[in-house]
Amino acid sequence: MMNTRPRSLLVLSYAFPPALAVGGRRIEAFCRYLPPLGWTPLVVTASSGPGRKRGWDVWHGTAVYRSGDLNPLAQWRGLRSRMGTSPPPADRPGHVSPAEVSNGRLRAVKRAILAGLTTPDDHMGWIPFAVSAGLRVARQYPVDAILVSSPPHSAQIAGLVLANLLRKPLVADFRDLWTMNEYASDLWPGTRAARLNACLERMVVREADGIIANTHTAEVMLRQAYPSATHKITTIPNGFDPVELEGILPRTFPKFTLTHAGSFYRDRNPRCFLEGLARWLERSGVEDLRSKIHVLFIGRHDPSVSHLAHRIGLEGIVELAPSVAPSNLYPILAGSDVLLAILGFRPTSRSIMPAKLYDYLAVGRPILALVPEGEVTSLLASHPLHRIVTCDDPSAVATALESLYAQRDLVRPGSGKAGLGVHAWPQFWRPHLARSLHEVLAGIIGSPGPVSPRLENRPPTTAREMGATYQRN
Repeated sequence: MMNTRPRSLLVLSYAFPPALAVGGRRIEAFCRYLPPLGWTPLVVTASSGPGRKRGWDVWHGTAVYRSGDLNPLAQWRGLRSRMGTSPPPADRPGHVSPAEVSNGRLRAVKRAILAGLTTPDDHMGWIPFAVSAGLRVARQYPVDAILVSSPPHSAQIAGLVLANLLRKPLVADFRDLWTMNEYASDLWPGTRAARLNACLERMVVREADGIIANTHTAEVMLRQAYPSATHKITTIPNGFDPVELEGILPRTFPKFTLTHAGSFYRDRNPRCFLEGLARWLERSGVEDLRSKIHVLFIGRHDPSVSHLAHRIGLEGIVELAPSVAPSNLYPILAGSDVLLAILGFRPTSRSIMPAKLYDYLAVGRPILALVPEGEVTSLLASHPLHRIVTCDDPSAVATALESLYAQRDLVRPGSGKAGLGVHAWPQFWRPHLARSLHEVLAGIIGSPGPVSPRLENRPPTTAREMGATYQRN
């Protein structure tokens, strides 16, 4: 007699709600839509952070085990701070004193320790806690497969250990690339650390039964780096949930509002955009244009953002706001005149598709993208609603802003000219993406049993039908 019980999927993800980390949204959506397809997700995540206690809880029907965590890099820095440092003693020019030799060796040891504490990342201290929690879950529930979502890529090491201990198939979900990451050269400037990360990545790719990239470019890069693993590499992009967008009311802004959702860091900063905005305001012939423009940055921000805005004369125009939950974010996005996607212009960022871009597509508003040629340009270039700047050129930004402002009356929120983009992008509906993950898992261990006839016959075609079809028990 055929076993029709749902399969249990052990899921490792350092980020998971209620944390607002964008990586947690992808894995939470998988967990929400896999049960109707025959899978029972059992999540192991980190407990660090406000409101996240250790042990079992339930997040919207998903069983979650929040494990302990330890950040060894923070511990090391704290130890150094308590110990203090002293400058080397002065000596005569050209002479290398024994103290300087000793300090040089000490610095080499410190560099080695620092490399060890950040390989593959500064969350490596979570590995033993994640493994222990995974074993605890496996003692209580029959685990059929393991899904690991990263970064942090320490989670992949924990998943590899668990897969070997439990003798279960492993699927590695790379939300961002590991050694081919856009910032890999910054993260591991030493060749020793780079070689160690490459070794760890090879182990995961070799041992995993399935590899998932979140963009086509990332998939191609993985296939080129690991030709022997080509057969098990596929793409499942990020996306959005149409049910979350039903009935949203766009927020009304009194000014022409340009909104960026997400944090800035490294090259992902608004300098080029702000300089372009300043040029547009300076050269525009529109009367009192400054009083009609509002720039809203939502997320964690470095103080340099407000300092830059002040330095180039944009005070009173740029507003910095804290991160908000998706349910509160959608009305803001839907009511904005332009949505900003800022990646910087590194060629190494070509494989990146920011998760927020899918939210932008869902609300159907015009997008101004400052990105290198790659995934984003391929997606947006054929849509006349959007504008793309692919080089560090504030003048090009000013021209794009002028064009977007000129078309504002044609695409105002609620005008009907650019309504919600839910039905324009069905390939990014999260229930459909969960089905893609189901197909990857089923291809590895077989189908988990009968799926409801409605799901077998066709996918739902409307957001309302989707909500009824994929409703969690």
